[in-house]
Amino acid sequence: MSLEIQFRNLVDTTSSTLAEYDIEKLDFYRQYEHYGIAYDDSLKGEIVELHLQRVVQESLCGGCDSDFKVSHLRKLREYFILSYIVDKKTLQPYLAILEKILFFITNGSIYSLDHENQWRTAIQAVKDIRTLAGPIAEPSMEDFQERYKRQFAVGQAAKNLKKKGYELSIEDGKVIMKSSEKERLIKQLEDDIKFLGGINVVSNLFAWIENEYSFNHKQERYHLVRTFDSNEPNVPVSYLLNLAVKNPLKSSIYISGSPEDAWKRLIETSTEFAAIFDVQPYEQLQIFFQTIDTLVNFLQDITVYDSIFTLTQLRPSDVLRILLGLFGWIDRGLFRTKTGLDLDQIFEVIETIIQSANHDRTPTYYDFQSLASKMPNISHESLRKILDILSHEKSANHNLKFPNDISSVDFQFKPLLKTSNDEYVMLNPSWCSPAFYQAIISFLKQNEYIISYIKQQFDNKSLDQKVGDEIEKFIKEEFQKKGISCKFGKYKINGIQGECDLVVETKDTIIFIEVKKKELTPQAKGGNQVDIFLDITRSLIKAQTQLAGHEELIRKSGCLPLKTGSRIDLDGRDVAKIAITLLDFGGLNDRNIVFLLDLMIRNQIHITDLPSQTKADKILKEINDLLKKLNNLNCTTSNSSPFSNSWFLSVPQLLVLLDNVNSNDSLKTELWKTRSLSASTLDFYREYSFARDLLG
Repeated sequence: MSLEIQFRNLVDTTSSTLAEYDIEKLDFYRQYEHYGIAYDDSLKGEIVELHLQRVVQESLCGGCDSDFKVSHLRKLREYFILSYIVDKKTLQPYLAILEKILFFITNGSIYSLDHENQWRTAIQAVKDIRTLAGPIAEPSMEDFQERYKRQFAVGQAAKNLKKKGYELSIEDGKVIMKSSEKERLIKQLEDDIKFLGGINVVSNLFAWIENEYSFNHKQERYHLVRTFDSNEPNVPVSYLLNLAVKNPLKSSIYISGSPEDAWKRLIETSTEFAAIFDVQPYEQLQIFFQTIDTLVNFLQDITVYDSIFTLTQLRPSDVLRILLGLFGWIDRGLFRTKTGLDLDQIFEVIETIIQSANHDRTPTYYDFQSLASKMPNISHESLRKILDILSHEKSANHNLKFPNDISSVDFQFKPLLKTSNDEYVMLNPSWCSPAFYQAIISFLKQNEYIISYIKQQFDNKSLDQKVGDEIEKFIKEEFQKKGISCKFGKYKINGIQGECDLVVETKDTIIFIEVKKKELTPQAKGGNQVDIFLDITRSLIKAQTQLAGHEELIRKSGCLPLKTGSRIDLDGRDVAKIAITLLDFGGLNDRNIVFLLDLMIRNQIHITDLPSQTKADKILKEINDLLKKLNNLNCTTSNSSPFSNSWFLSVPQLLVLLDNVNSNDSLKTELWKTRSLSASTLDFYREYSFARDLLG
């Protein structure tokens, strides 16, 4: 028997203990007497409700250690609301009773519905509360929609898809479509894109983004972020762009209606389809308030939302300086010998492509002869080889179907499309710029001679390890350009050894910085819970654990003597801790996520969506062991909120921050602008822009 039917049957067959009373004559004295409540000098209605609340809690939680969680009741609530909207199933009094129970019990284990006696006692108590409250008016549809914004939006999208002829069902609190129905819907989306032409769709989408959201010229990026001023589902921009790249050119396909009809249908159907994945937040409070029971799904929603709705971007003007910073160490002669190409010429081609991009950010077409004429020092043969490294052949994302299938998105690895033998196109500079790095690193990884050279010359290191070392050097160089002095190096104090990647001292704060090469993997971006936590653990959590170790030692000893000969003295100053990765982690970079470390370190992480139990158990042990260590370290510090001065940034985010920095103290000033203010967008770039608009 399903959870829904069990709950409905229990509610239908359980009566209030007050059924035989005349409620109008049931004064507080008789209520106290009925429930056996002892009273002193006064009689209060809230005492009665508090008593009934305890009845609910004790009947469902008392001594319970089961696998049935409050999260199961939340899923049941989702089911009731969605099935009411989509299938017009009876909603009350089931939802009202369930909501009251969820109000009294917010998390943890409870008895399953198989324990009928406990559940009847709890339902009786809730029915008594409702009876004592008197007649309850049913909420209007407007009130219902306002209270359940997220469920209403998802349910309405599902209802609209059903009207369009797509079969779906409500199961376990989710809207479910069979794979065959999803593929039928996706075929319609792709047919519309083919009819319109994928490159035209890309142009239209970016024009729409710029109009509906904004383009920040200094950051050279679109602020396509989470907003909360509408109850409507968002357009799945990233998904549509990736489908458009799969079908870039117009096809001679028959579609009923005009191009305007096709565009409207494309946006409407894709928006409804993305909405039923139910990862969009509709209220700011959803960002701020999480429990250990909701944390895993919350982080999963963030990564999947980013993948479907937002853009991975990089400031085009930062591309070349990042590439030079990360790969400048490569021996040019060896590179030329082993690849047949000149590394500096590759950088020159990249610079020319970026500088030649259309200023209005529309797709830029590059004719081979035109490019060759701009770089006469590069042979035609070399230029074609370099362009092949940077280009997809005609299209990309060939295996992409579903919105969260990020492992099938390969467009992110090369910035250009080769539309013909002599023509290339960059669809949008901000969106395509991250792929320049990916194209170069992929090319290097495929060359066994380069990999062998790195191992021989750099202590048997892998390419990723060598790039990780170069990230630190790159940051040091960027700091130096901005007048920021920093310390770094190994230390040994009281028998404890450690190493500081970077330390920036200001007059009132010591800023410890830990650098990690770890990237957010496609599996994590697609919502795999194990991979999400693995990626967070090997970046944010591991870095903050190391940083907390530095803080613990300097607070205990008052200084850290570095083996370089310099030392860091606490001198009564505050401590800040920054974890930096090479690439963006999207919404996971937000300060609100860093604050959740406080929740994580005080609880055990549990993941139920497990593709491989053995792998998951091993990873969970690694995660929980590291969190335990982090908790022990933070317990020794004097700060009651151990992550109030902690950040999780990427190199591109740091470069944007450095735009307004010219000294150690100004680095702290800019960093602190993002410390307390939040617009709940989970987007560092928008948050920083928002803070600067308010604070200057």
